[in-house]
Amino acid sequence: EGGILINGTYDVSAKTMNKILFKSGSEFQKEVLELQKTTDWIEGPWIKGELGMPKRVVTYTKAATKLVKAAKVIEDHMYTRADKKGFVVNVSASTPDVPYGKTFRTDLQYFLRESREDIIFSSIMECFLPKKHHDERDH
Repeated sequence: EGGILINGTYDVSAKTMNKILFKSGSEFQKEVLELQKTTDWIEGPWIKGELGMPKRVVTYTKAATKLVKAAKVIEDHMYTRADKKGFVVNVSASTPDVPYGKTFRTDLQYFLRESREDIIFSSIMECFLPKKHHDERDH
């Protein structure tokens, strides 16, 4: 069903953490891509999406592993919150070229907020059925 993947406190503002993770051309992203041997990274522009919130599409090729050959990944990024209280970004990743890759996708939710004393960054990961089945789920 999913659960907390990353939960940490960082000595930066939520706004700064948001830029580190989601700003187009982020140096942090470039370093992560290099470490993971990810290639063909293409960031679509942030455009106005549902309810006027920003969204974009990111594609890349994930390096081969012992279990899976190199695979194209398509990620849909969409903000559902961006205000003084924090940021929530939903990321839905699909890998249509891997075996059974058209039968599932991985959804992550990044929740960035500031607390009274510290900045909280947590990422919640859930796996869902394809969109046609996912839409039938109650949230």
